Amino acid sequence: MSTPGATTADARPALHRARLVRLAVAFAVLLLALPVVFGLLPMPSPAQPSATAAVLELRRAAFTDSTGQRHPDLPLPDTWAQRGQAVGQPGRYTLRFTLAAAPGSDTVWALRAERLSNRHTVRLNGRLVADTLGLLPDSVRRPVPMLLALPGDTLHPGENTLDITVQTGERAGLSPLEVGPMEALLPRHHQFLRWYVDLPRMLNAAGAGIALFMLVLWVYRRHETLLGSFGAVALLACLRNLSYYSPDSPLPGAWTDLLFYLAQVASAGLLGLFAMARTQHRPRGYAGMLALVLGVLLVCGPVAVLTGTMPLVRRWAYPLLLLACLPALWLLLRHALRHPSRRTLQAQLAGWGLVLAAAVHDYAYQTGQLAITHHYALPLAVPVLVLAFSVAQLRRLMRGMDEVDQLNTALETRVAERTRALDQALQARSRFLAAASHDLRQPMATLTLLLQLLHDRVHSADRPDHPTLQALSQRLDSACAAMNRLLAGLLDLSRLDDGGLVVRRQAVALQPLLQDVVGLSDALARDKGLRLILHPTAAVVDSDPVLLAQILRNLVGNAVRYTDRGGVLVGVRPCGAAAVRIVVHDTGPGIDRPGQQRLFDPFVRLGRPTGPAREHGAGLGLAIARRGADLLGATLTLRSVPGRGSRFSLVVPRQPGLSDPAPACAAPAAPPPPPPGCGC
Repeated sequence: MSTPGATTADARPALHRARLVRLAVAFAVLLLALPVVFGLLPMPSPAQPSATAAVLELRRAAFTDSTGQRHPDLPLPDTWAQRGQAVGQPGRYTLRFTLAAAPGSDTVWALRAERLSNRHTVRLNGRLVADTLGLLPDSVRRPVPMLLALPGDTLHPGENTLDITVQTGERAGLSPLEVGPMEALLPRHHQFLRWYVDLPRMLNAAGAGIALFMLVLWVYRRHETLLGSFGAVALLACLRNLSYYSPDSPLPGAWTDLLFYLAQVASAGLLGLFAMARTQHRPRGYAGMLALVLGVLLVCGPVAVLTGTMPLVRRWAYPLLLLACLPALWLLLRHALRHPSRRTLQAQLAGWGLVLAAAVHDYAYQTGQLAITHHYALPLAVPVLVLAFSVAQLRRLMRGMDEVDQLNTALETRVAERTRALDQALQARSRFLAAASHDLRQPMATLTLLLQLLHDRVHSADRPDHPTLQALSQRLDSACAAMNRLLAGLLDLSRLDDGGLVVRRQAVALQPLLQDVVGLSDALARDKGLRLILHPTAAVVDSDPVLLAQILRNLVGNAVRYTDRGGVLVGVRPCGAAAVRIVVHDTGPGIDRPGQQRLFDPFVRLGRPTGPAREHGAGLGLAIARRGADLLGATLTLRSVPGRGSRFSLVVPRQPGLSDPAPACAAPAAPPPPPPGCGC
C-alpha cells in the first residue's frame, strides 16, 4: 500500500511531462502564429491620399489572342482555361479608364494587379511603362502580384488607354486592376504580399527546417523509419511550396517542370512508406502496386520533357498520384479508428486529410478549373501537418524521458538495495573473519606450545637422535607458522575492510623503518644467495608508522620470496615537492599484464615462491598492502616486464615543512637495470 508521499513523488514526472508538452505546443503555435500576426499588421503609409485622389478599379477589358481574334469585352478576373483560350501563347489586354483631371506633378500614380504574368509589357497611352520580356529568361511563366509606377506625364484628363501584352504558362489570365496614387496602393500591395506570399513562405521555411532536423535524427537512428519518411516527404513538400514564390528558376522551364513533377511523385511514394511505418502494417500487394505506379510515372516525366508534352502528362499523372495516396490514407484512418484514445494520431490523420484536400484544390487551380485569383492551398496545409506530427513526436519524446526517469529511479533504488546488501555481506564476512581468526588464535597458541615441547623432547640430550621425528617436528613447526601467518593476515584484512583500523599519522623517518623491514628479510635473502640492498635516505614522511611498516614488509617479503637470482633494491626517490616514492625493485620472473590486473586481489598467488620459502604465503600480503595504502591515502603502483623483474612504488606525502625542492614524480615504463652486484 503506497503512502501519500510516494504517490505524490510518482505523479511528479507525469506532471512535469504534461507541463513540458503544453509549453512546447504553446511555443510551436506561437512560432507559427508570428507570421499570421505579422501579416495582420498594417503597413504604415507615408501619408493618407487626398479625397479627390480616388483609386480606380478596372474590371472590364478587351482581349486579342496570338491569332488576332478579338474579344471586345471580358470581365476580370479572366482565366483562359475556363473560356477555352489556348494557354502558353501570348495575348494582349486593352483597358480604358477616365480621369477627371490630370494628377499633379508631385503625385506618383501606380498600377496594381494581384495576378499578372511575370513576362509582360505595359503601355499607357502608347508609351512603354514596363517591359520584362527582355529582362527575365523564358524559364518560368506564372501570374504574380505586381505594382508598377506610372509616370505622371503619361496620364491626362479624359480617357486613358492601357495595353498589356502577356506571355503565359499553364496558369494564364489577369486579375482586376487598380489605378491610383502610389501612397494609396502601396499599403494594399504590401498587405497582399504579407498574407499570400510572405506568410506561406515563412511557414514553409520553418517546416523545411523541422523536416531537415527529422532527417538528421533519422541519419543517426536508422531504425526510425517513420521519422525519416515523414521528414523526407515534408522537406520535399516545403521546398516545392517555397519554389511557388520564387521569381525565377536557374533551369529552363521544361526542366523546372520536371523537378516539380518528380517531387510530386516522390512525395506520393514517401507517403506510402510513412503509412506502412506508422501503422506497422503492409497490405498484400500494396507495396508492389505503389512501386509499379510510381515507376511508370517516373519514366513518363523525362519522356514528357523530351517530347514537349509535360502539361498533358501532368494533367493525367496527378490524378493517378492522388489515387495512389488513398490506400495510405486508408491505412492511417483504420489505425486511428483502432486507437481512438490517441488524439495525436487523429490530429495527424486530420492533417493528412487537409493536405489531400489542398492537393485536389491545387490541381484544379493549376489546370485552370479555378479562377486566376485563387491561391495555392498546399503551402498552408503542409505546415499544419508538420506541426501536428511535430507535436506527436514531442509527446513521444516526453513519454520517453518520463520512462527514462522512471527507469533511472528504479535502477538507483535497486543499486542502493544491492549496495546495502553488499555492504552487509562484506561486514558479515569481515566480522566472521575477525571472529574466526580471533577464536582460532588460542587453539593455535596451545598447539604451538605443544609442538615446542615436542621439539624440545625430540632434540633433548638424554634421548637418541631420531631423524624421522626431527623432520616431522620441523614440518609441524612450518605448518603451524603458516597457519599463524594466515590467521594474522585474515585478521588484518578484516580490520582494513570494516574500517576498524584507526590511522595515527605522525612524522616517520624512513631510514630506521626501512632498516627494520629489510632486516626481517635479510636472513632469507642470504639463504637464497640474493643481494638485499637498502639505499640510505633522510626523508621524513607523514604517515602511520605501524601500517606503513606492514605494507613495506609485505612488499619486500614478496620480492625476496619470488626472486631466485640477482637481488632486491629498496630505495626512496623524490616525487615532487610534497611526496616521496618508496621503491621495491626485484629481478624476479616478472608479471604479465593479465596477472597485474588481479595481483592485488585476496588469495591470488601467481606462481610459487622459490628456495626455503616456497611454502610461505596465502595470497593476502599484496591485498593487505593495497588496502593499507588506500587507508593512508598513498598510491601503490606496479610496473613489471616478464623476464626482467618488477617494481612496486608507494608514493607517500612528506612531513609538512620538511619538503625540499625535488624533481617531478615520474615512473619509467619498465623497471630499471638490477642493482650492481646482483649477478643478473
